[in-house]
Amino acid sequence: MARVLKQCSSSVAFLVLIGVVSHATTEWPNDVSNINFGHTNSSHMSLAHSDVSRHDFMKAKATQKDDYVLLMFDEIVMARDEEGGIEQYVNALIPEGNNPRLLEIGFGMGISADFIHKRGCASHTIIEANADVMKTLVDWRIKRAESSNCLVTPIFGFWEDAVSQLGANTYDGIMYDPHPSTATVPFLKEARRLLRPGGRVVFFLSVYDNRTVAATWRHTNRTLRKAGWHDDEIGKPKLFHGEVMADCGHKYTKPGPTEECPFRPLTYIIPDVKKKKDVPTLADHDTATEAWSDTRAQSEL
Repeated sequence: MARVLKQCSSSVAFLVLIGVVSHATTEWPNDVSNINFGHTNSSHMSLAHSDVSRHDFMKAKATQKDDYVLLMFDEIVMARDEEGGIEQYVNALIPEGNNPRLLEIGFGMGISADFIHKRGCASHTIIEANADVMKTLVDWRIKRAESSNCLVTPIFGFWEDAVSQLGANTYDGIMYDPHPSTATVPFLKEARRLLRPGGRVVFFLSVYDNRTVAATWRHTNRTLRKAGWHDDEIGKPKLFHGEVMADCGHKYTKPGPTEECPFRPLTYIIPDVKKKKDVPTLADHDTATEAWSDTRAQSEL
């Protein structure tokens, strides 16, 4: 659920996880840090970052207008003009012919969720931290049950609180697009833990100025490596060029472009990040040897 640099047919399993966990931050010239939300770009929710707590974010009014934009704090946090880019993220996440178990962080207007079900999935866990958006998610899930066999599990809370309840090596794909946070080292560490070997993670990453694509990806590559991803797991990203309304917020009156909300070019950076099987460490070898010895000793009793 972000705009620049940026969260099936059985009964609903509805989990509630609420708490406060601090975010780690990284250095980036145009980013800002906030004790409540962590690290994001300075243009995104610049007013809200100074005074909105995590609790306030959970209960903040989230309004959809014209089935075209989602507004929070007078900011456009998602819009239909992003559909082309979001579809590219989903296509990168789900190889054709696959039927994966997926985790999505940030529901927004359900644009990515719709593409995920169109692409196909076995299960789809969705974490959302805003109460209004969560209500939309539950309604969406009920309607989806009529046309999809993919089991949807909504979880209400911040991802930091929720993922600790999820098992390692559980998912084939993770899509990360909460508002307003970017993909941090703590999240990327958790993503690698949660993914099965061969699983992929994609996260919303975009720039208005193509001249900054290379620098943005270098920064992201460093962040991935700090989080424990290996060089051979990080492929070359794909680029997708689109147009979105400028962040006009309270000036929005109707689907753009308009004089108040003109379109501007946006380049989506589509990560190619795929977990490989971890190479056993010496400690793993010692543990396995010890377990084997214990088993043998037991059998000889």
